[in-house]
Amino acid sequence: MIEKILVFLSVILVIILFPFSLACIFISVRQFERIVILRNGKIFANRCYGPGLIFYLPCIDNIKYIDLRIMCHTLPPEECLTRDSLTLTVQAVVYYRVVEPLWSIINVADFNMSTKYLAATALRNTIGRHRLSELLVNRAEICAEVLEAMKQLTTKWGVFVIRIEMNNLSIPLQLKQAMATEAVSLRLSNAKIMVAQAEIESTKSLEKATSMLMDNPLGMQLRYLQSLQSIAGDKTHTIVFPYSKDMLRSLLGNK
Repeated sequence: MIEKILVFLSVILVIILFPFSLACIFISVRQFERIVILRNGKIFANRCYGPGLIFYLPCIDNIKYIDLRIMCHTLPPEECLTRDSLTLTVQAVVYYRVVEPLWSIINVADFNMSTKYLAATALRNTIGRHRLSELLVNRAEICAEVLEAMKQLTTKWGVFVIRIEMNNLSIPLQLKQAMATEAVSLRLSNAKIMVAQAEIESTKSLEKATSMLMDNPLGMQLRYLQSLQSIAGDKTHTIVFPYSKDMLRSLLGNK
């Protein structure tokens, strides 16, 4: 009853002050905005208004503006502890927008600050469940996990989190040096393994070639002559090599 009386008195006041009251009973709401009217502390008509020219009673109505555009917040650097007990400094960016203006007014005091703090907490908790190697390789998957953790709460606030990105991942200098040493050692060990495998393949090929030449004496002699030619090269050399009776017989066709 009292609320109705206050509304009636406010309307009477607007009529008495007409046309001067026209300057304060209309507000312009932009395309990317919505407003929530709180009449005597209650949401009027249980809906939001805009865009366009909106009528309200200045004496008993309180206006709350809601921006529907995508918002971007840079999270301050956070020191996080990984699963393998390593301390990292992580900085991230979160993108979100309001999809339910009424919920963003009723269910949370400050949706901007709450979303920012929630992103920092979710990021820190998610990093604590992963190892450093996973963070360096699967950064996109880690961000997707943080995003899913945030959506469970921000949906109740009328906020839709679009994306979160880790734009800076700082590793202590000593840890960087240890990782560099480990990477060099791993590359050297892989190189030695590759060289050993190549030697094994070369030995197998040499054994196969030796077996083939042992079954073909003429081929053995031809290979022998090729070796002498490669030793001589382009310069003039005098090479003395013996021939056995069996070798001569093989060259003369066993005559």
